[in-house]
Amino acid sequence: ENSDDFTCYLKDLGIIAIISGVIVMLGSFAAYLPQIIKLKIKKTVDGISIDSFHLSAYGVYFQICNYYTTQFPLIAACQNNLQKCFQNILPEIAVVIMYILISIPYAQTIYYINLNEGKSVFFLKQLKYF
Repeated sequence: ENSDDFTCYLKDLGIIAIISGVIVMLGSFAAYLPQIIKLKIKKTVDGISIDSFHLSAYGVYFQICNYYTTQFPLIAACQNNLQKCFQNILPEIAVVIMYILISIPYAQTIYYINLNEGKSVFFLKQLKYF
């Protein structure tokens, strides 16, 4: 018996579960798309809260850490059966997409703050977080 084989933790998911996972991924993308477009068009950060970006990023980051620590066997099983693995980690893929999408408007916000205010103390503090 191979002690590195974690495939027993993987489940065969039905088509409904897979479709739901894909819908969650698309919803994650759609949640941040309006903010990204607004920042790109308006090129201003009026009404944007940097603190909300920080809290969102930290929340999603800790969600990712929690998933990797509590679902380690699922992640480890990916080395044995990639197709089944993909089905089982669809929710985690959606969270990673959210984390990436949070960073896009955050980077845009920092860029436009720098563009409008120059190298202010506020900008330099935000750059540290980024």
